[in-house]
Amino acid sequence: MKKLFVRLLPAIVLSMAMTGVMLAGPISGSESLSGISVTENGADLLASTYFTDANNLVSAVPTGDYLTVPEFYFYDGFTLNLATIATGGGFTIDSSSYGNFVASYGEIVNQDSNFLDVYLRGTYTPGALFSPTITADDTSFRLDLGKTGDSISGGGTLASPAAAPPGVPEPASMLMLGSALVALGVFGRRKLSR
Repeated sequence: MKKLFVRLLPAIVLSMAMTGVMLAGPISGSESLSGISVTENGADLLASTYFTDANNLVSAVPTGDYLTVPEFYFYDGFTLNLATIATGGGFTIDSSSYGNFVASYGEIVNQDSNFLDVYLRGTYTPGALFSPTITADDTSFRLDLGKTGDSISGGGTLASPAAAPPGVPEPASMLMLGSALVALGVFGRRKLSR
């Protein structure tokens, strides 16, 4: 019986991971959020430096550990100050039940009069309704705001562990580039020695 359990253990662990059963460790997964009543302090998204959504951010499509958060759950609203974006812009997402994200770094990826794309990075701390074995982790939030007429809506995705900042290649891409350079060097050296 013990041998059978040992043989089945990898399949059991994989099955638990695929069904979203939370294992001990840092929070891992993602969750999409959207807001539909964002306000600004300027004439358009390019002239504005301060954004707020006094209503709520709505969750959808959670994965991994974020499956604990029900779809269409309402987080508290947010504020974002572009004047202090390098230190997170005062951006937080908060829920007493499911946890909070506090940005400590940010950068503007793209901004014009009708569109704003911001990358934020900080820590997501799970709330009381998460498993007590799930701990805080490095998390990113990519926020996009769009303006049509006088209406501004926005959305973004929380990702734990944090997604790479814009313009920073993923480790796999760097590995492929390094391998290609090594191969070019080897073939170039062979050609010269002939």
